[in-house]
Amino acid sequence: MRAMVGILAACLLLACGCAKTTRTLSETRGLCYAYSPGDLETGTGGCMRQQEICDEFMLALEDCGATPDCEECLARCRETYNRLARQHYSDGCASTVSRARDICEQYCRSHAHK
Repeated sequence: MRAMVGILAACLLLACGCAKTTRTLSETRGLCYAYSPGDLETGTGGCMRQQEICDEFMLALEDCGATPDCEECLARCRETYNRLARQHYSDGCASTVSRARDICEQYCRSHAHK
């Protein structure tokens, strides 16, 4: 009986870890800030404007509201990407812009009503 209770308790704990969670806007911003495409050993490469780029995408998400229309939200991410991709084409920030777009789109898909 104890073994059965132990197994049941373990299953419940594992099931709790599988619950779908959505990130807050603040957590999404932190994820974007944490992205580091440069060489971590030498400290070279990477984007010197990463925070600025992430903030542009977060402004687009803030404009969408708490439960945005998915297509409208995705369009805002793409518009921001198109503008910033041209702007940061050759300054070492292209991968940061792409990653920020991906994070923006993930937020839209997890928060938007269909």
